[in-house]
Amino acid sequence: MTDLINNDSINQILPGLYIIATPIGNMLDLPIRAKNILKLADVVLCEDTRHTSKLLKHYNIKSQTIAYHEHNASAVRPKILKRLKNGETHALVSDAGTPLLADPGFKLVREAIDQNIMISGVPGPNAGIFALILSGLPSNKYLFLGFLSAKAKSRQTELKEFCNINASLIIYESPRRLPSLLRDAYNVLGSRECAIARELTKYYEEVIRGSLSELAEKFTSSDILKGEFTVVIGPPKKNDQEYINDKTDKELQILLKHMSIKNAVDFLSHSSSIKKNVLYNRAVLLKNKNQ
Repeated sequence: MTDLINNDSINQILPGLYIIATPIGNMLDLPIRAKNILKLADVVLCEDTRHTSKLLKHYNIKSQTIAYHEHNASAVRPKILKRLKNGETHALVSDAGTPLLADPGFKLVREAIDQNIMISGVPGPNAGIFALILSGLPSNKYLFLGFLSAKAKSRQTELKEFCNINASLIIYESPRRLPSLLRDAYNVLGSRECAIARELTKYYEEVIRGSLSELAEKFTSSDILKGEFTVVIGPPKKNDQEYINDKTDKELQILLKHMSIKNAVDFLSHSSSIKKNVLYNRAVLLKNKNQ
């Protein structure tokens, strides 16, 4: 029996939904099996048909394309599922990289599973993982955050949720918001190690490394920034994690019942070796949880 999943020279594929990773910059990074499936699919579901059409044209792929993105997903998804139930083969791609990471593919896959539609795919490029590999930061534990909120206050709140996580953080950001993200990350997380990657796999590929404070100073304006950025923030240093224990939490919680965050931090810092900014970040988190 022919292996329709692992054969790299197939001329038929099983009906169902295929999640296909596409290049993040360099057209040559499209896997051979991905190319075959895109050619044989009845439909290629794209975030932006104009963008994906360039890739398909490069490989002489003439499959039909249909837009599937956050603005039309609710309306289009039932039609896609109906066609899949009728035995068609659809390939889901994002503008770049691996679908379902920071794009609207999750609900489609979930509903396809609920309807017993076959799900498969082709792994491949991912900007977040590639940036982590190039960053030189710890890669044994990492957390992918995608795009954080565009609003400063919400973004700061999101960052505070992760200040205790002993893992590298991977964040996607636009040129316009990169300076404010770095400022907020420094203010909330302290001066951790950081790497900023741009133009990955392209001619002008660049990875800029330094502390959050250094990079926040370096990127003060978005005027000359182009392309999407991947920001990798290292885990807290060992001496910054001393506060992650029940004793310090209980002391802070008692103090916060009777005084402001600033006064509670000042009081506790006299009897603790933990840095003030670390105590402050923890106090803010505890205060928000109790509200």
